[in-house]
Amino acid sequence: MDDVRSPLPVGHATADARSTAWQVVHGQGSVAARSADGGVAEAVLRDDEDAVRVEVRASRPLPARTAAALVTELFSEPAFRRARPVLLALPAAHHEVVTEVRRRLVEVDAHVAGATCLLSGRMG
Repeated sequence: MDDVRSPLPVGHATADARSTAWQVVHGQGSVAARSADGGVAEAVLRDDEDAVRVEVRASRPLPARTAAALVTELFSEPAFRRARPVLLALPAAHHEVVTEVRRRLVEVDAHVAGATCLLSGRMG
């Protein structure tokens, strides 16, 4: 992935109080979060004529601050213009990412199909 912006360090405390550092990296049409211990999440953006389409893949659920940083970077893409339709597919178990996305959209519909959550809405 070609990095367009500098990595953004994000940290969180785990249940046993060790800190796991995450870096959020903005690439060409994608945003990735990587942890020092091998965790990874990636949001891939496709800007179609009728909607912005995003697929999120992750090795495990993200901490709240990392999810917020990932979604903030993703939604900084120019494709996310006011009133633009947005369609997302992401792991249903990743509640923090779902919550962050829902905060940014209006008229949100959510459907769970197996392990996948499908969100549709539009930019407010």
